[in-house]
Amino acid sequence: MARKVYRHCTFRDISLVPTFPCVRGHGLWKAGTVLIHLSDGANATTGPANEEERVARQDYEQKYTDPELREEIKEEIKASDKGGKKGQWSARKSQLLTQEYEKRGGGYKGEKGQSQKNLEQWTEEEWQTKEGDADARQDDGETKRYLPKKAWENMSEEEKEETEQKKREGSKQGKQYVSNTEEAKKARKDAQELPLNDYEELSVGEVEKKLHGLSKDEIEAVRSHEKSNKNRKTLLEKIDGKL
Repeated sequence: MARKVYRHCTFRDISLVPTFPCVRGHGLWKAGTVLIHLSDGANATTGPANEEERVARQDYEQKYTDPELREEIKEEIKASDKGGKKGQWSARKSQLLTQEYEKRGGGYKGEKGQSQKNLEQWTEEEWQTKEGDADARQDDGETKRYLPKKAWENMSEEEKEETEQKKREGSKQGKQYVSNTEEAKKARKDAQELPLNDYEELSVGEVEKKLHGLSKDEIEAVRSHEKSNKNRKTLLEKIDGKL
């Protein structure tokens, strides 16, 4: 009689002599000694952490042209102290992973996902804490305010502290999303101001014409906005040609 044994259970070798009732009422019968060996967990290949890795590998195969390279770079970055503590993952390390993967020739199957687009936008806008750190999550479990570099530059020290305090208090209460203060919202908006008026109404050709005369920083601002909104491929190619 076959019985399913879960490999992630932690026991030693055990001997069982199961008994079963006879369906005709003749009493109990012994099935004989059964020896079961279960791992102590040291070499287990299942469990939440390993299962997440397995799912991640499947996801890599669906999204990336070179999933092995992506996985290799991920482990390198995770083990380093770039973008956070050794052995720990962070938003900054995710950014570094995307940059390094593309730098080494890695590609994508189909269009990039929204998460990849967001990471690129955060990298371009230099998202950080008010101290300039790349990782917002703290050892005590709290999360610091994370904003573009220009947004922090647009605030006074008092305004920075107010939005930071609001974020940390919300984080203590277990809130994932904590809105900015009004001053921080304005600073964030000002940081996203585009050098082209009525941008959303402009066609690809009109935007291309207006790129002439803009500085590199202004063109990068246009690119960042386009990529996170309409994401028009033809226009992005034209913009990239100007950078």
